Amino acid sequence: MKKLNFLSTLLLALIMAGAVSCKKKKSDPSPQERILGKWKITAFTAVSSANPGIIVDYYAIMDNCAKDNFYEYRSGGVLIEDEGPTKCSSSDPQQTTGSYTLSADGKTLTWTQASESITFEVLELSNTTKKLKSTENDDSGNQITFQITFTKM
Repeated sequence: MKKLNFLSTLLLALIMAGAVSCKKKKSDPSPQERILGKWKITAFTAVSSANPGIIVDYYAIMDNCAKDNFYEYRSGGVLIEDEGPTKCSSSDPQQTTGSYTLSADGKTLTWTQASESITFEVLELSNTTKKLKSTENDDSGNQITFQITFTKM
């Protein structure tokens, strides 16, 4: 009787192990899924080609009323910029609407608002962190490379 009990228990354990191993693994979310939600700037730096060894920390000099702003990415390419709890100017709208396009591979992000666009290289896009990089020319023709880090709220 003990032998039958042991075999029954072993068979049951094997069946359960098979059932557990047959469960589909949850796939990692796509870049388009990871970007959805509300994001807040937590770091913002710039380097100019005129002074390549000097990194300017824009986040450190941002007003607190700007640090509480957030960006909400919605499905369908809708981008909402929200002033957060504290507006820098009472006449500013609480929210402005624009659009975004994230490449299929998640390596390029373009923001468009009021017919102006900016394209970023996506350095990192996880479920909690987004790092973007953009290079622009200033009025003197110097290249300025911006790097912005966002944290998901």
